[in-house]
Amino acid sequence: MKKLSLLLALLMVLTCCVLASCSEEETSSAPEASSTAPATSSTAPESSEEAPESSEEAPESSEEEVSTEPEFEKNPDALATEGANVAEGKTYTRSLLYRQGGADVEWGWDENANIAYPDDANDLTDGAIAADDAAYTDAAWMGFHKNAPDYAENNGAWIIVDLENSYVLSELTLYTGSIFLGSGIAAPTNVEFLVSEDGEEWYSVGSVVPTTDETVANAPATIECDVTGRYVKIVVQTPGWAFLSEFTAK
Repeated sequence: MKKLSLLLALLMVLTCCVLASCSEEETSSAPEASSTAPATSSTAPESSEEAPESSEEAPESSEEEVSTEPEFEKNPDALATEGANVAEGKTYTRSLLYRQGGADVEWGWDENANIAYPDDANDLTDGAIAADDAAYTDAAWMGFHKNAPDYAENNGAWIIVDLENSYVLSELTLYTGSIFLGSGIAAPTNVEFLVSEDGEEWYSVGSVVPTTDETVANAPATIECDVTGRYVKIVVQTPGWAFLSEFTAK
């Protein structure tokens, strides 16, 4: 009986040891809890998206270049024309009239030839407008041509009239010859009028194409305006001959 009791006691001791050993193994195999909290990044993550580049170019300036030409200012002391032609009897300067040679120069410019259609006694301001049935040989006409040596450098034939005083001008007219005259003569393709107080600084009044009628000799180039000036410059462009009879300023 004592042996049995001793055996049971020994068995209980072994059982306790085995149980204790198993408990230690389970405890040692359990993962250690991390005592350190994961480090929090103090740096904000860099953005992987780059700021998009602007695809729009700076718009070009839409402003037009400012003209350096001074604005026209009326002369407050200019005289009224009172409807009269203030160009009549006044003197003028002009570009070269055409000196037409013979067949040896194919009827071209010849500096040794006489002026083909001369300016007799200030034809342009003598107050006499060529008659509507005037022939090209009429003394009322003076003749310019695009083949004159100074035509190209001035972009046309030119006349400068000195009115002797500054006037308020409302109408300028140049009487030119039309196709009625024949012999290759036709109205100019363009007539420009300019005014000046001193004969040096010019202001363009505007350009006009003469009113042409094949049934009459005269083709007037008239422009309505509201300017002042002592000097009037006229630039005439022509495909060939340009016949001029009279200039009026009112």
